Amino acid sequence: MDNTILGAVIGAGAAIAAAFIGIIGEKRKREALQREQQSASKALSAAQKAKYGFFAQALHTKVELLDLEPSCLGTREWRGLQVAEGTAITAIPGFFSITSGEFTDYPGIAEKNADFPKAVLLRLLKAEKRVCEYAIEVAGTLTSHDPKLDCKIQYCQRGGFLMSREEVEDAYPVGTFRNEYQRVYIEIPLDEVQVEIVFPVGYNPEVFPAVFMGRSEVMDDMELHRVRSGFQRTERGGCLKVDKPLLGYSYAVYWVSPSKSAVAALKTQAAAVAAATT
Repeated sequence: MDNTILGAVIGAGAAIAAAFIGIIGEKRKREALQREQQSASKALSAAQKAKYGFFAQALHTKVELLDLEPSCLGTREWRGLQVAEGTAITAIPGFFSITSGEFTDYPGIAEKNADFPKAVLLRLLKAEKRVCEYAIEVAGTLTSHDPKLDCKIQYCQRGGFLMSREEVEDAYPVGTFRNEYQRVYIEIPLDEVQVEIVFPVGYNPEVFPAVFMGRSEVMDDMELHRVRSGFQRTERGGCLKVDKPLLGYSYAVYWVSPSKSAVAALKTQAAAVAAATT
């Protein structure tokens, strides 16, 4: 074999080997960085849980628009709610508000885990047309010796969402974010949060995930990039599932509403179906 060719072959082989070793080295660096990040995340989570005193494995929120008015059924479900070692609390505060419409049924406890050994009640602290404050009260106190509490709260409202694009644009002529959305604000440490919206049959807006800074309507694109893979468009809406949500952030599902004429056509169709079945 020509020495020039042989040298080229040997040189190419050495380059491939070096590149392969480099790839292995980069992989090991990434794995080490991931381990460090996971360790830091666990340490931060433990510190937050100790600071706030109580935390939960998951918070799932869901709003279902039952018709085009809309009448809505809302659900807020805590899973694995517990308090930190050496801590005891008598109540877990909660808050709901809507920008339009009114509550037709204030929050109440729909379910709790049957094996929880203490009575769990919901007490309304403020019950206004568009604002509701409440406390989930545990008989005696909720302590670190108690098992984890699972608790589902439900409420009903009429209105609260604008159904057509024209209504949205008229209601919000200016602003940084001119879309309807359903969101949850993170107030305590959570391992997971889920936000879901379900629309009436036939109502099919474009649906997207969002992350807002605090209670504002200012997007955080970096955090959105982290959690976007947890978003899924469903048959009748959308659902965003987030691991390790950030305290003080809001996670949301928003949508681009259809035109007023499209909504009117759906209402006419729904009325015809209702008339045919009566």
